[in-house]
Amino acid sequence: MKNSLKKALYALICAILLLAPSNSAQAITTNVTIDDTDGEQLGIFNSLELNSSGYPVIAYWEYGDGDLKIAICSDADCATLPAIKTLDSNTGFGNIYGPVSLALTSNNYPRISYYAYGTRDLKVAACSNCITSNSVYTVDSVGDVGKGNAIALTAAGVPVISYYDDTNNQLKVAICGHYTCSSVSAITIVDSFSDIDGDTSIV
Repeated sequence: MKNSLKKALYALICAILLLAPSNSAQAITTNVTIDDTDGEQLGIFNSLELNSSGYPVIAYWEYGDGDLKIAICSDADCATLPAIKTLDSNTGFGNIYGPVSLALTSNNYPRISYYAYGTRDLKVAACSNCITSNSVYTVDSVGDVGKGNAIALTAAGVPVISYYDDTNNQLKVAICGHYTCSSVSAITIVDSFSDIDGDTSIV
């Protein structure tokens, strides 16, 4: 009985090893440069989602100019130079800093939450065809708010954003009143801390 069990186990291990891909069959990772505009520090903070075609859409922060940008790839590997657009630019006190968070609607429309460092506000950039035009909305502007933000969409496609209120040392959630976040339905205090650091996450 023991010998039969050993033989069966040995046969099972052999079958697994035969089915497992060898190193030579594994995919080769290729690095692709998305944006190297003016040699600035790009993509320090970024967020990536795949659209319904499996193509990457990337929201990111440009350090030099303090701009929020988006890159939309036209193939799965982003091998073809993607379409790139500035969604919010450094207009005096409105420069961008810190984490950005991207979510795509069922129609592949980007919704991006971010922290406007100059005004200390939480904002959302929304667009359908981002290369043509986009809208920017202020979600919360009371105090120093928006650090560590993260965005997710409800089943109806309405944005929900978690973030820090640095003035009051609170973790908050903002529920938008519209699918573009042109209005805010509610802002809720989730928890209070003596010290806050890091990023939030929401799904």
